[in-house]
Parts: sequence; C-alpha cells; structure tokens
Amino acid sequence: MNRGQFLVLWIGIGVAVAMCLFPPQMEVEASRGEDGRAKIFVESAGYDFIFSDNAYVLNVPTLGLQLGIVAAITGVLFISLKGVDRSKLSYMDKLILAKRKAKKS
Repeated sequence: MNRGQFLVLWIGIGVAVAMCLFPPQMEVEASRGEDGRAKIFVESAGYDFIFSDNAYVLNVPTLGLQLGIVAAITGVLFISLKGVDRSKLSYMDKLILAKRKAKKS
C-alpha cells in the first residue's frame, strides 16, 4: 500500500464514521382515516447526532445507500492509485522506464 492509497483509505473511513455519527433520520406518523384504514406518513427529518434525544427514526435504507457509495468511491480510488511495483518488473521493462525518465529530464 502506497501513501496515496493509505490516505484515500483513511479519508473513506473517516467519512463513513461521520455518516454513521450523523445519520439521516425520518419522522413517521400513523393514523386511521375516516374509513378505518391505517395511514402512515413518512417525512425526512434531516441529519442529527446518533445519540441525541429525539423522537425520529433512523433512515436505514438511505444510510446504507450513502455508505455503499462511499465504499465504491473509496475502492475505485484505492485501486486506481495502485502504483507499479518496480521490483517485479522484467529487465526490459526497467530499461524502457529508464529511457523514458531520461527523455523527460
């Protein structure tokens, strides 16, 4: 793991922890209509600290989607920042890289 991968991994973990500490919440109200049928109203209540004292319900599907997106972005960045391990290159590959480096300087 190189420095860029290490940084991306810890930023992804930090974002996921922050999202879990301040999850999306929703307000749920249930009542009976005039015809006797149950009616349920669900409304977004925004984001709040997980241990705060409120009457809202945790919006688990939204939190799961958000965590999945963060995991996917972190994974793509982690893989894309993977460098070439120069110790495993063949002799010819090392010569080609040395020539390219010499042309740049």
